[in-house]
Amino acid sequence: MSAANEELLCRVRLLQGDEERKSVEQPIKLDVNGTSASIPFQFPMPNIEGVFTFELSVRRRARVPWLPSTSVATRRVQVVLIDPKPPVSSLATWQEVYGFDPAKK
Repeated sequence: MSAANEELLCRVRLLQGDEERKSVEQPIKLDVNGTSASIPFQFPMPNIEGVFTFELSVRRRARVPWLPSTSVATRRVQVVLIDPKPPVSSLATWQEVYGFDPAKK
């Protein structure tokens, strides 16, 4: 089987913790040399603060529909989104709960 006949799928997922927020999958078309042009994906960022993981995976499609696809490569990148407006609770006055002086025993 030549590289041009292989069926590959590219999937991008946006995760927050273990919860999947969004997923996009599309086939990758290979030329006779087994290379592909760039594949554009657009993911709008969520409107909430938090740590998110982008997961990019390339899988080889199984030739038989009932068999699972095999993973070729997976990459993960974490991003942190911070709300530009501080939360209301951070404007409250701070009160010391416990003091610790390491010089005193």
